[in-house]
Amino acid sequence: MSWFSRVFGSGFTVSVVTNIQDAQPNFIYRERKRKMRITGETMADGYAVYSASIKHWEGQPDVLVDETERQRIASNVQQYLASKGKSVYLS
Repeated sequence: MSWFSRVFGSGFTVSVVTNIQDAQPNFIYRERKRKMRITGETMADGYAVYSASIKHWEGQPDVLVDETERQRIASNVQQYLASKGKSVYLS
């Protein structure tokens, strides 16, 4: 279940969804009509976001995102979580 989501001016949304099996967060990143699931970990004061899990858009497993796009998406997720008062560690 998502517990927060917001559209930023640059046209993306981030939702934090807790994985019920291991209680770790997944970040659902949406941009235009595309979506991807990014994995992470709950930290004492925020989240660790696993940049390596930013690989491809849902439905396009054979089309990998390049490093520039990966950094842009990670930055967007970091910006959003920071706006909610969360510390964010990119790993």
